[in-house]
Amino acid sequence: MREVSIVGLGIMGQALAKALLSSGFTVTVWNRTARKAKKLQSDGAKLAASVAEAIQASGITVFCISTHQDTLSLLNSAGVVLDGKSVIELSSGAPEDATELASYIELQGGRCLVGMILSYPSGIGSERASITTAGDEELWRESEEILSVLARNLSYISDDPKALATMFSALFISRQGYLFGMVYGALLFEKAGLPIQAYLDMLPQLNPLLQDYLDVVRTSVGSDNYSNPQASLETIRGAFDDALAPYKALNTRHDFPELMAEIVDQAIAAGFGGEQMTAILKVLR
Repeated sequence: MREVSIVGLGIMGQALAKALLSSGFTVTVWNRTARKAKKLQSDGAKLAASVAEAIQASGITVFCISTHQDTLSLLNSAGVVLDGKSVIELSSGAPEDATELASYIELQGGRCLVGMILSYPSGIGSERASITTAGDEELWRESEEILSVLARNLSYISDDPKALATMFSALFISRQGYLFGMVYGALLFEKAGLPIQAYLDMLPQLNPLLQDYLDVVRTSVGSDNYSNPQASLETIRGAFDDALAPYKALNTRHDFPELMAEIVDQAIAAGFGGEQMTAILKVLR
């Protein structure tokens, strides 16, 4: 299937369309503000006059707008016919919104695959990009040719469309936890009056350790076995005291690392002090 439509030409939507055009797909695009399609038209994209026209132009239409509710609103527009058509929804939203959208599309005779992009627009089409999907499994298999152009790493997790919202939340918190930690580190360096570049230059050296953490999470959480740690919760709790001391001495905000230390304390109090750091899961459940 070499025809695909794109609805939504924000920065990400344009990146998706460009990648597909570069791979030889016939691409039809639609956006509320038609001027955003001018560059894509010069690259060979066809501009649809309406959402209905975009959907009719291709077997598969990719929606990349704001939310599932926005997509549903567009599909409710007069003249949109979904019978025999397929929608890949790359917008975001709550679990119940994903279910409502997929149900609406199926009742209209269409198929729906909900997807999540893990990439900045600049990474679309590269090894850095991932797309995780849930929903119609047959559509997942049929759309692999399209999705593999947009991201090198593809996965399908469930036929339940709301499963993707759970995956989004879990991965978002993981990413933001790492980002928050780096920002708190920068804050401490600023408060200490130290050259921030020295801290920034050290951050890449965390990468091998992060891979070790990933391995620990996979093996311990995957098996629900938290024994034989290389560094126990009790050992790590002592390191938290050392890490928090400069924040306190400089009267620097440290609520985020303090929260982590408190959770470790709860796990130790529950009798898990000799286990892996990931044993905190047992007190968070």
